[in-house]
Amino acid sequence: MATKEYKEKHDKVGRVLHQELLRSTTGKVDTVPYYQYEPKSIVETERYKIYWDRTIRTDRETIANRPDVVVHDKKKRKNSSH
Repeated sequence: MATKEYKEKHDKVGRVLHQELLRSTTGKVDTVPYYQYEPKSIVETERYKIYWDRTIRTDRETIANRPDVVVHDKKKRKNSSH
């Protein structure tokens, strides 16, 4: 499979994940069907910050520093990537 095709399929799955994370962290139900959903680069609420497909700076050099989705919990001061 070509790299471009792989990324497109991979991003389709990531969009569904992003939409569900947004729904679970904000409680808002998005009326856009999953196949038409386009995630915003950064979504911020009072407690969470959700990043979509952004380069993450780390204290150590890493090859894979661009996770699909990163959720930052401001209250716990903790990140999780998906």
